[in-house]
Amino acid sequence: MSLLHPSYDHAPLRREGSGPRMFGVYSLAAVLLVVLAARLVPSTLALPALSLAALAAAGLFALVATLRNEPHSGDVTSWDIAGVLALVGFSAAMLSEAEHVVSAFGHMLVAMAH
Repeated sequence: MSLLHPSYDHAPLRREGSGPRMFGVYSLAAVLLVVLAARLVPSTLALPALSLAALAAAGLFALVATLRNEPHSGDVTSWDIAGVLALVGFSAAMLSEAEHVVSAFGHMLVAMAH
């Protein structure tokens, strides 16, 4: 190909960052994060922990998409994964009970006030 287009000789190698294979990798990472968060906390704090974990993961995927300058194409990208995780995080936050969150983080808020 270099005989036809000499400019292709110095083209940087690009790794596959989207498509069905990477969607599986991203999905597996997100599911493992959710399962880990659910297993490490008591059942009353499962939804608030899921919310925090999903929103943190959404922020990481959005940061990766921004740094990699991913286009908004028809393939599944990090932007799509970030959007799904943000939706799950906000949904879990809306469904969680406020008194469980206050009882869990109340001692930290009192310590920060003093």
